[in-house]
Amino acid sequence: MARFEVIEKVGPDVKCLCTDPGLLLPRANLTFWRDGSLVRERNALLPTISSKDWLDIDFGIAEGVDFIAVSFVKSAEVVNHLKSYIAARCPGSEIGVIAKIESIDSLRNLEEIIRASDGAMVARGDMGAQILLEKVPAFQQKIVGLCRQLNKPVIVASQLLESMIEYPIPTRAEVADVSEAVRQRADALMLSGESAMGKYPEKALSVLRSVSLRIERWWREEKRTEALELPEVASSFSDRISEEICNSAAKIANNLGVDLYLCTQKPATWHPCCHGADQTAPSLPSPPRQPCGGG
Repeated sequence: MARFEVIEKVGPDVKCLCTDPGLLLPRANLTFWRDGSLVRERNALLPTISSKDWLDIDFGIAEGVDFIAVSFVKSAEVVNHLKSYIAARCPGSEIGVIAKIESIDSLRNLEEIIRASDGAMVARGDMGAQILLEKVPAFQQKIVGLCRQLNKPVIVASQLLESMIEYPIPTRAEVADVSEAVRQRADALMLSGESAMGKYPEKALSVLRSVSLRIERWWREEKRTEALELPEVASSFSDRISEEICNSAAKIANNLGVDLYLCTQKPATWHPCCHGADQTAPSLPSPPRQPCGGG
């Protein structure tokens, strides 16, 4: 990421001084700051979903994708609009909408956006360009915690193993970053540049997987001797029975090494058990999604 200071305005152009050198990539996000605050006036009226995005969405619907992720979500209205569009284009579709939390507007309307979405992504790269860097870890923890409270899956993404774009071994700090996301109980970790344009995509994925599994095993061992914690999850249940069932299921999985639970297909029964508690045993994979209109 590069940083420039505007020193002169010449007609419609500006003359800048580069204060922090860096590599400028095509289609990179551009943010403007003034007196330590982000300038939002220039992009406040731009649509969240562009005309090109709608074409891509149509393609995804036709191919029967599982999820569509929306960048720079400003409010729940954007999510609801996309859901209505998907329902109109493909009635009965189960395509989920993932909200990428990466802007000031997303953070200000965080709870309503997460409630409207089928899941959220902590997109730390662009988020770090719109808020102070030292605030990113706190917001990551807040987003992950809120998603767990609302029983919504959450993905932590961006710069997890950034050095592996160029090098075959990650830094120790990156490994610690991955482990912290796992300890926060994120549902998924996502690579971006490491696999999209890196020199070692398969190795980056292998490292991410091995570190995540090792931390999960260590976490279970550590928690076996402790009381099961379900912070604020009880508020999402209509009674204490569901909470106690989840509590017991999680203890069985952790103490007996259960690999699989067989439950009813009702989401209201299974979803809180697998997401709200500390239970980490895998569930049965879902059948492949059929494209819209396919057989």
